[in-house]
Amino acid sequence: MNIEEYFAQRTIIQENLLNFLDDESNDEEKYYDLCKIIEDIKIRDNCHELRLFLRLISKISANYHRNPNFFLKIDRILGLFKDEIKRYYSSAEIFNIFKKNKRILLFLLEEKIMIIDEYILQIMTSMKYKNMEYPQYFAPEIKSIVNEKFKNNNDFDKKLLIEWANKELPENFYELRKEGENKHFICKLIRNDSVVDFIAYLNKNNISPNSKISESKYETNYFLMKKQKDLSIKLIEYAAFFGSIQIFNYLKFQGVQLNPSLLLFAIHSKNSELIHIIEENNANSNSFCLQSCIESIKCHHNEIVNYLYDNYLQNEAD
Repeated sequence: MNIEEYFAQRTIIQENLLNFLDDESNDEEKYYDLCKIIEDIKIRDNCHELRLFLRLISKISANYHRNPNFFLKIDRILGLFKDEIKRYYSSAEIFNIFKKNKRILLFLLEEKIMIIDEYILQIMTSMKYKNMEYPQYFAPEIKSIVNEKFKNNNDFDKKLLIEWANKELPENFYELRKEGENKHFICKLIRNDSVVDFIAYLNKNNISPNSKISESKYETNYFLMKKQKDLSIKLIEYAAFFGSIQIFNYLKFQGVQLNPSLLLFAIHSKNSELIHIIEENNANSNSFCLQSCIESIKCHHNEIVNYLYDNYLQNEAD
C-alpha cells in the first residue's frame, strides 16, 4: 500500500465513524457500514491498526460534538473489540490511550477491560488529574487500592486522597458520572437551551448574566475540564460550547461581551449560526483564527476547518 492509499483508507475510517456518531435517527445502516470497514481493513487482527483506531476514537471522544446517544455509540464500538483490547494491551497502555476521556475509562473499568493498578493510580493522583477531579470521579474504583497503599501514610495529600475515596457518595453519583456533564441546575438549563426557565432562574436567584459556572467532578468534556481549572467558565461560554443559541442571544442582549475567544467554545457546538454571530461581533479581529482552526481540527469538525481556512487562512497560506 502506498502513502496515498494509506491516507485514503484513514479518511474512509474517519468518515464512517463520524457518520455513525452523527446519525440521530439510529439507523443501523451507518453502524453496519462502519463494521464492514473494520472487517475489510482487518483492524481486529493487527494490534498496531487497532491502536490507531482506538486513538482515533479517543481523540474524537475528547473533543467532538456530543449528541444525546454519543457515548452509547462509543461504548458499542469499543465493545466490538473487548477481547482484542484485553489481549493486546496492558491496563497502563489502555489508560494512556484514553486518559483524556473519563467517561470512556469508566466504561472500560465497568466492562473489566482494564483495572486501576498502582501505575494508573499514580497518574490519576498527580496534580494535573487531581485538578480535573479524576480521584473524585473514580472514587469507588480507587477506594480499595488507596486504603491499602496509603493507610499508614501521614502525608497530607495522601490523607486527603483517602478521605475522597471513602467519602459517602451522593445518592445519584453513578447516574451523574455516567451522564458525564456538569451537575449544576443552571448548566442543565443551558445544555437544553431552556431560555424561559434560564431567565426565571437568573432572576429568582439574582444571578448576573456575566456570572461563571461552578465546577463539577462529573464534567467529562476535556476542553471544559481544562478551562474550569485554568480560567473558570462564563455562562455565555458554556452556552456557546453547547450551541444553546436562545440562551446565547439572551445573554448577548443583556450586554455580555462577545470576545473572540468565544469562537473556541462555539466550535465544539458545530452551530454555524452561533459561529457567525461571534464573527460579526469581532469583524476586525483575526487574533483567534489560527487557534480556532487548530481547535476545529482537534474536534474533527471538518466543515468548520474548511470554512475557517477558506475565509481567513487561505490568503495567508498563499
